[in-house]
Amino acid sequence: MLISAPSRMRRGPSLGSSTTADISSLCRGTLATVFSFYLAGKGTPLAGPIPSALLLAHVCSEWKRVTMLPAYRSFWSNIVVVNPQPFDFHLVKHSITLSGDLPLTVTFGAHQIMNRSGVAWATLQKLMKGASRWKNLSLNVVGTNFPQLPSLPSLECCDLGLTGAWHVDDIQNLCTSILRSPSLRTFIFQSPLPLPHECSPDLTTDISCPDWSRLQFLQLHHTHDDNHLAQILSHCTSLESLHIRLVPPEHALPSAEAIRIPNLRTLHLGPLEYRNTFLSRLDTPNLRALVISPGGARGVLGRDILLDFIDRVSKTSKLKSLAWCEVKDYPSPELLVDFFYHPSICDDLEELELQMPISDTFIEALRGPTQLPPNWRRIPIDRRFIGQPPPHNSPLLPQLKKLRLSGAAMVRCSPDQLGSLAKVRFGYKAGIGREALQQLVFQRLGPSAATPKRHPIGRPGSAGVLNERQDKEKLEAWLRDIDGVSFEAVEVHTDRAGGWLFTVTADRVGEL
Repeated sequence: MLISAPSRMRRGPSLGSSTTADISSLCRGTLATVFSFYLAGKGTPLAGPIPSALLLAHVCSEWKRVTMLPAYRSFWSNIVVVNPQPFDFHLVKHSITLSGDLPLTVTFGAHQIMNRSGVAWATLQKLMKGASRWKNLSLNVVGTNFPQLPSLPSLECCDLGLTGAWHVDDIQNLCTSILRSPSLRTFIFQSPLPLPHECSPDLTTDISCPDWSRLQFLQLHHTHDDNHLAQILSHCTSLESLHIRLVPPEHALPSAEAIRIPNLRTLHLGPLEYRNTFLSRLDTPNLRALVISPGGARGVLGRDILLDFIDRVSKTSKLKSLAWCEVKDYPSPELLVDFFYHPSICDDLEELELQMPISDTFIEALRGPTQLPPNWRRIPIDRRFIGQPPPHNSPLLPQLKKLRLSGAAMVRCSPDQLGSLAKVRFGYKAGIGREALQQLVFQRLGPSAATPKRHPIGRPGSAGVLNERQDKEKLEAWLRDIDGVSFEAVEVHTDRAGGWLFTVTADRVGEL
């Protein structure tokens, strides 16, 4: 009922008497709960109109009265405008007025260059009337001719996506206006051109220079070179999360100077091809979590640069969480097992998420032996283990508490191995030298989700491999058979793309 074509929403829907009676019978508190659910985008079809309070207000007089109540001003505080139409101008106008003095979350996207006499320009100008209350800003705009932003004293988070032919001066003016906000803590920059040098931290006392020391989250997709990046990061003294997705420069400038980020907790690596010097210079003494996105390990895993970096981290901190997604050029199962047996990873890792093809070889190593020899000992030397027993007989990731296998991670795994993994990992056994797994997640992507083409899920001839027709039922049966785990402790979710998610949580069942 909440979703219909924009034209119908403007005229008001054609409702039958029974539907009208149903609407009238709902109390305002219930309506407000439903409206909040709708405005959050939950349950909204992808092809439907963008949820807004103005659309709700056009359904009927009772809904309009509810949206206008002062108690529900927050309905108007989230403004989303994509490819502005005349209706969006009125949406912005009413949202700024009816939201009162609440902080605003603003999303503005224009996929064509804006004309000063066009609707997009007028809508943006109206939107900037509330710029002093912008708290979260997402801009995705094309080309030049972007107006100068006013002062943004309340801005805490900005996601800036620039496409098309931008001039360096225009990028500089836009970024500088944003980075000067005294409240800014999160900055995401995506652009076909590098971040201008003029937006970089300045060692002078010029008060007009952006202050990077306040940032806690930074995502950069393009810089001039390693030294430019080092100049920025060396001033990010409060940074806790860094997402780097770098385009290789034509002329890298080598430097031995370390890039120290003392408070960094999470590092997200995008493609780092030809950027090994960056990783080798990075000094993050308090790193806890590492995320490797597609291409993030390309060219570094084989040359031990990634392991060298993790070794440096382990001298002052412990890497507790690792998420790794690859869609091509992924390591072989044997190399993956060897990688996770590295002492700086194996002995400390507590959370692991994998979204790339693995095999029963990895599952067997992760599951570990049923019992260790009485004189077992392990001595790490040069990233390899000597002594007895060999690595494949010792427990892999003994401190692991949360494991998530998602999408392509289950393509090559047999049902028997996944089932045995769940059965063995739940429950502590002193004889095998590991803790009990607290949470185990199996996620199957829907048919519309992208999967590695070289190993398609459910391909012909893949007997025993998880496939679209039997995977959910079989996995459900495995989980029911786990000793000490009732199926009430298993959460099952199905998404709109046809995928599903099984979550087994140990603390919901008590002692295992």
